[in-house]
Order: sequence, then structure tokens, then C-alpha cells
Amino acid sequence: MDRTTVVTVGLCVILLVVWFVKFGSPAPQKPGPQSPGTEENSTTETPEDTPTAEEAAEHAPEPAPQPDAETAAPDEVPAATVQAPSDSIATDEPSYPLPATARPASGNLRFLSQQDVSMVAVDAAGGGVTRIELAQHLDDQREDPMRLGSFRTPFMRLVSSEDTWTGQANVVDANRHSVAIERLSSSGLVVRERWAVVDESAYRLSHRIEFVNPGNTPRTVKGFAVGAGGILPDNASAGPKMGRVGMMMLGVDVAPAGAEAAVSLKAKKIGKLRPQEASELANSAADWIAIHNKYFIFFLSALDLESGSGMPFAGVSLGMMEPSADEGDESASRLYGLAILPEFVLEPGGSRAFELTGYVGPKEYRRIRLLGKRVDSVLGMDFFFFGRARWMGSLSRLVLRTLLKLHDWGLSYGLAIILITLFVKGIFWPLTHKSTMSMRKMQKIQPLVKEIREKHKAE
Repeated sequence: MDRTTVVTVGLCVILLVVWFVKFGSPAPQKPGPQSPGTEENSTTETPEDTPTAEEAAEHAPEPAPQPDAETAAPDEVPAATVQAPSDSIATDEPSYPLPATARPASGNLRFLSQQDVSMVAVDAAGGGVTRIELAQHLDDQREDPMRLGSFRTPFMRLVSSEDTWTGQANVVDANRHSVAIERLSSSGLVVRERWAVVDESAYRLSHRIEFVNPGNTPRTVKGFAVGAGGILPDNASAGPKMGRVGMMMLGVDVAPAGAEAAVSLKAKKIGKLRPQEASELANSAADWIAIHNKYFIFFLSALDLESGSGMPFAGVSLGMMEPSADEGDESASRLYGLAILPEFVLEPGGSRAFELTGYVGPKEYRRIRLLGKRVDSVLGMDFFFFGRARWMGSLSRLVLRTLLKLHDWGLSYGLAIILITLFVKGIFWPLTHKSTMSMRKMQKIQPLVKEIREKHKAE
């Protein structure tokens, strides 16, 4: 080996040793169902709000009732009044409240199911979605379904920097697929909310919010935001060292309204946001927000039911939540976000409704791309060295789509990869062949060159 090869190999060995000393050996990944575009699960969100056997029997979805000769039993839970959330709505700077600090009362939880794909726990006191179980993905112990979400960073929870909630939330409808509540704000607004699972689209959730002005004077509705969820880095349960590795893939993608490309922010950047940068995010319209780690994603977008078109959020608020011993995730901070609703005026007796679309599940290409334009940017297919290149994203999508199509035709992923590799090699064969032939010609004349050098060595 020449000197260059020896130096290169030596540097690689040194870097490998440094990597193992700094981060330790990686935890083995478990087998499980996956497809290209779906990264295998290695993150364990700490189980929380776990119902006891009695609570599960009381609140878990019942099997579909069998109709008898007389009548069929309705698949609904009678309307009820539930306890209001114990945590108050903060008004400190920044203007949007921090996530909850107390677990929801067990009697407030309602459990929704979705085609055996996931189970969704909703705090019917207005606390939003506190937990999502993914039945087709296992946790790190490979025993229980993967759990995402937290009562401290609830998904699709309506909060306000201007109002507080008065009285108790009234559950007006609840069944295996949806929960609807009504509550009153301190400014006199009636707020109706409905959370539902979307059966025809796995991992999809919807959140309908309606504001009603029952008063005799116009009211300006402002300061409301919706929780975009919170997520831990992958490998968070494997200890601090591996948690730091997972932080590299933890981030937020935000699509500025009207822009061609989404903006990506890593967790380390978010943890060091300056007030001016946070203010710019809070005041910049966004079509959607996605919070994700290497394997899973929380996605949120909105539709204005009045106009029937997509509605940009007024901005987003992001933050990092310190580890909590109460949840058992002491080794990692949780990234969370809020999507800020636009300000508007309600005339006396008027109302306005929004329909929010959510996705909580694996970063699977075929599902992600259906969420909307530019959402597949969260998969990072356009990364090229230390930046992003549109041509790289186009090339990666082409290769991935080809791989998926070959698999649909009955080929195994391994054979599909071999075929794609041979095809790429065939494309570049003219270049490599020309280079090889040129190198062989140089080798043939090498003895003559050496002889000439020896002959004219003195010169």
C-alpha cells in the first residue's frame, strides 16, 4: 500500500475508535413490519396515562353491538360533564402557553380506535390527544405497541394566550371514533371541538374547532393556538449517549405560506432560538408544521370551512421541554410545537369553524406524500453533504418510487435493489469503460516512460 492509503486507513480507524468511545455501541434494532420509506422503530415514548384494568374496561371501545329482533343498541356514550383541566392557561412571554404539567383525570379520557392500526387517547376536558398507540409497531422491548405523545405536549389541544376556560367542558357526543365537547371562554366565546379518527386513512386524525359569538357585539378572536405534538429523539431509552445521537435527527419542518420549499430546524437550533427568531416564526404564516424524529412524525395542517380552502396558520411556536422524571425519560428533552390560528372578527351570533388534519405515525413515503405539497421533505431525501439540493430530492424520489413499484410487481426488496444497481451501472458503463481503457493504455506505456526517465535521469 502506498502512503496515502495507509494514512486514510489510519484516520478511519481513529475516527471509529472515537465514535465508540463517545457514543458507545448502538443498541440492536428489533425486527418488525416495515417497507422502504418506513424507518423501523427504535424510539420508546414513555407509557403514560396508562389506564388500570377497571378504567380500560370503563372507557375502552366496546365491540360493535349485535342488533336483536327489537332494536340495536347505539354505539355511543351518553353526554356527560367532565372535570376541567387542572393546569391553568399561562400568559407569560412568549405569549403562547407551555404544555400541561399535570396528568388528565382518568375519568376524562376517551379511547378511539382505528382499524386495528392505532388507539388514540383523548382528554375530553379539552386536553387534546395525550397518547397514540401504533399497533403495527413495537416498542424497544418488542412487547407492547409503540406509544407516541405526552400529556405534557398534547396533540390537537386548543390553548389561548388571551382567554382562560370557565366552568367545565361538556361532552356532547362520544363513541369509538370521535369525541365532541363544548366549553366557554372567559371572553364569552362558545367553543365547540370534535376529535375523530379517519378510518379510510391510517394514522390520520381530524380536529374540528368552531368559535361562536353568542353576544350582541362583535368580538375579535385572537391568541388561540393548537398543539402540534411533542416527540422524543429515537434511542432516548438507550441512555444519554445514544439519546444525543438521536437528537441529530430530531427536528421540525415548517412550510412557509406560498414558498416552494419547507424550512427545516434541528432540535439543537430550536433550543437556542433567540427572541427575534422566535418572534419571526410566530408571525410568519405557515401551511403546515411537522415535528419528527428519525422514525415517526406529528403533522398538522388546517382547512377553513367557511371558504372551503386550505388555511395557513398565522405562525408557529417551538420549544424544548426538559426531561421529566415523572415520565421516565430523564435522558432526553422533548421537542414540541404550537400552530397559531389567525386572528378574525365574529359578528353577533356569528360563528367560524376550522378543520385540522393530523397525522401521527411512521415516516412512510407513500403515506407522507398524501398529506400535501412538500411534506415529504421531512424524509430528508434532498440532503446532499451539508446542504439541500432539489435535484438530489428528485433523484431520491425516482429511485424510491422505482423500488416500491418493483416490489408491487412481486419482487423482493433485495432483488429490486440489485436490479436498480445493475441499471445504474449500465447507465454509467460508457464512462467507466472509457476510463478503464485509458488506464490500461497508460499501464502499457509505463515501462517506456520509466526507461526514458532513467535514460535522462542526469538531465
